[in-house]
Amino acid sequence: MIPMRRVVAIAVFLFLANLAHAQAPELPGWKLVWSDEFNYTGHPDPTKWGYEEGYVRHNELQYYTVNRLENARADGHNLLIEHTRGHK
Repeated sequence: MIPMRRVVAIAVFLFLANLAHAQAPELPGWKLVWSDEFNYTGHPDPTKWGYEEGYVRHNELQYYTVNRLENARADGHNLLIEHTRGHK
């Protein structure tokens, strides 16, 4: 027999997994005009995402890079954007 604690843990896991895959409800007067599900791996989809390169914002002392997987990539579920210390 399976312990009750394990049954509850499995039930909670299945419930949360179902929530993660649920679609947003349609709201009256609202229309979805853009989305990206990130159901691929590698570079962000260039038809939906772009890069800025150089020292481009607010006199920041950081350099924005282009097309570097270590800085921006899709992992099959999410868009990951990471700051790394390094060269241009």
